[in-house]
Amino acid sequence: MLKPFLLEELAKAIDVAVDSRDQLAFKRAISILESIAQSDCEPIERATINYYLANALSGLRQLDQEEEAFWSQPQPLLDREILHFRLALSQLPSTGAGDNLRPRILTNLANALDAAGRFVESLALWKEAVNVQADFGMAQANRGKTYFWYAKYVRPEADQALVLRDSHRCLFEALLAGVEEHALPSIKGMFQHVSSMADWSKFNVELVPYPKGKSDEEKRYRDWCRINGLFLSPLSDLDRSLGIEDIRDTLVLPDIVVSVPEGSAELPAVYGMFNQAKQEYTSARYLTYEAIQERAQELHFADKGVALFNTLDYRLYRLWVERMKMAFLASYAILDKLAYLMNSYWKLGLKPTEVSFSGIWYGGGKRRNGIASAFQASRNWPLKGLYWLSKDFHHKSDGRGPKAPVPRMLQEIRNHIAHKYLRVHDHIVTHLRVDRTELPGDFSYQVTDDELQVHTLEMLRLVRCSMIYLTAAVQQEELNKRSDVGEELIASMPVFSLGDDNRL
Repeated sequence: MLKPFLLEELAKAIDVAVDSRDQLAFKRAISILESIAQSDCEPIERATINYYLANALSGLRQLDQEEEAFWSQPQPLLDREILHFRLALSQLPSTGAGDNLRPRILTNLANALDAAGRFVESLALWKEAVNVQADFGMAQANRGKTYFWYAKYVRPEADQALVLRDSHRCLFEALLAGVEEHALPSIKGMFQHVSSMADWSKFNVELVPYPKGKSDEEKRYRDWCRINGLFLSPLSDLDRSLGIEDIRDTLVLPDIVVSVPEGSAELPAVYGMFNQAKQEYTSARYLTYEAIQERAQELHFADKGVALFNTLDYRLYRLWVERMKMAFLASYAILDKLAYLMNSYWKLGLKPTEVSFSGIWYGGGKRRNGIASAFQASRNWPLKGLYWLSKDFHHKSDGRGPKAPVPRMLQEIRNHIAHKYLRVHDHIVTHLRVDRTELPGDFSYQVTDDELQVHTLEMLRLVRCSMIYLTAAVQQEELNKRSDVGEELIASMPVFSLGDDNRL
């Protein structure tokens, strides 16, 4: 167990380094924190060490202006910063000693993800921080600022207005609760700017109930999607007090400008690709819902009469488990399909066998070739977010350092469902958290039923984020393209929606 004064002194040293912009002080603090043997520490101490370490890395990153590199160079400080905030969050006790630390870790992790362009995930973390500590001004301020920038990519205008309304509310509540002195001028300035856009005190949202004729089962399913933030709509990223029940999967690609030689009677192929990705996402989402509902019911008739040996390890052999695994695998597979869309839209020229979510960012689809030329000069914030999200699934550790727990679990679950086999045990088997080693000659990985459900929902949320980042990135590219070409030189071609009655 560490002596409390050591961590207190390191915390003070980091605060002083922030105020004095002292690069050497940050490096000394990082060196000391990395030298501490965490295996000898209590969980709350490990969380605190990783939190302070991430803060020091954040301070050093901002002094180095590492984010200016964007695509052309690696950003190792931001990479390590996100890792240690995630480790800190995973090491916090569920209740008690970590209650004061939790909102600070959540807020700073959100700040780091936002710096990486992952604004949708940041909004969820800031909201969680505010739920833990309602008067946390900086969390509310950062939510308000990010909602403002998010609104740029939101269509239709009615939905955009709702996002801006939440931006105004969060900024107002941040100023009311109090924010850090260095941040006050920019937050005040943004609040005044958003306030000038509309009289938000008179901006009322009419209740949008479910249309008549909706079955109770459909309402339960849509309520579940809304509560879990799984709709492909920006409305899922707003507070639940909107009074909107009937949220739809309205996310679509924006209007795309093509040159005359490319034009034809058919829509660009990327529209069909995105349609397919949406269909696969919503299908995986419903499979997950079905599995969760079935989990609480008696043994399904499809499971009856199947001869199995009792392996005496509380393993679950149930249809709902297989539904959940199929949903997990199907949602994970969407990521590579988004890469095919990117290859087509950005004209990267990769062969079908070269396209993957991990390789799409690099010349020839190979990491050793560096960032692809199409991306090197990009200042596209959502595209950066999609790139950083891809690193969660395909980052290869050199084995010398820790890996973030959630991305590692997602990779392990996917690999074992697809290529080996995943053993799902009853949640009463508590030792799984500390013993996940692959058994010799067994090629299996073990999780509890609770963990499978949690990580399948997490997988769906990450795929949803990926689809939002992609559509926003395309919209940013189209805004740039229209600015370069000039609106007067662009002719329009109507694009019609496919109604529910016409889905053959």
